Amino acid sequence: MTSCETDNSDDVLNNSSDLSYSYGTESIDIEGIKNSGETLFDSDVIPNKDIAVEYAKIIMSGTLKKDINNYKVIDVVFDKNQGIWNVNFCIDRDTIGGNIDIILSQKTGEVKLICFGE
Repeated sequence: MTSCETDNSDDVLNNSSDLSYSYGTESIDIEGIKNSGETLFDSDVIPNKDIAVEYAKIIMSGTLKKDINNYKVIDVVFDKNQGIWNVNFCIDRDTIGGNIDIILSQKTGEVKLICFGE
């Protein structure tokens, strides 16, 4: 793991308040962390529909680069048997291909599937 030091060497805008973390690439030993004796979070990452929607909005804007202001949530479904949330967005105007479904794991928060539809 890393220490709690801040490295702002990549701060090209000279705005250290926005870069309060360091970034690196390295191998992460998940099993080692699990077995380290540290306290692990053991609840659902996405316990309710409101958090599912907020999480899906982050995926929409950050990962898919969609302007979330152009979309509205039209449906949120929880599949109790599979432990997954389906958050369905629709573009806020008539168009083909304006629906996006983001399916998330309740337990881990993992993005299980992103589907673009009509």
